[in-house]
Amino acid sequence: MTSVLPNTNSTNTEGSSADNCMYVTCVGQIESANFGNSSSIDGLYCRYSFYYGNDWLVAGGIDSGISQVAVSSYVHSNTITVGSTSNNSNSNTSSNSVVWNMPIDVTFKTTNIFGWPRIAIAVYGVDWLGRDVIKGYTSVVVPLQSGSHTITSCPLYAPMATTIYNDWIGWLYGNPPEFYNAKFVCQNEGRDVTRVKSTGGGGAVVTIKLNIATKGMKEL
Repeated sequence: MTSVLPNTNSTNTEGSSADNCMYVTCVGQIESANFGNSSSIDGLYCRYSFYYGNDWLVAGGIDSGISQVAVSSYVHSNTITVGSTSNNSNSNTSSNSVVWNMPIDVTFKTTNIFGWPRIAIAVYGVDWLGRDVIKGYTSVVVPLQSGSHTITSCPLYAPMATTIYNDWIGWLYGNPPEFYNAKFVCQNEGRDVTRVKSTGGGGAVVTIKLNIATKGMKEL
């Protein structure tokens, strides 16, 4: 289902509150994540939610969701010819990417541009005992310009334990440090005292594709 911007050009004798609103439609997908040199990245899923100001309302669609569980993709190896010797190898080589193609479809309306929407993303996986644990967080601002956008620079990171002992206990009981609310990554308050570490040795990134349409921006 694709969100459609409401038609606010019709005459309304009861009031013109709708004519004073700006609409932002965001349609796209959380495409994939690449974990660089990390291993054991199978069984990952992601949650997304929008963070926006108090003057913003959801006019259509949904502002949160959860993806399916995905495993690392594979690259098919074709026939390799070395000199006069042909090696018909049909093996599959594992890569460090997982593909979700998680759809996003939401329309916002607002009377104030302050609090422009951001997308908070949390990636979860399973540990050595099959327990769901956080793998990393990231956030991205919804593009201000209408059109098609591919965002590939969304690094994943996770909070660090206060001590080595707490880190070991979290690993043992499958309860590593995580934010009480995934939308925390979209806020400024408290971020300056939060220690985080990069996921996948600093090479884990999420790729997002978004199509943005706006209406009534000039009036504001």
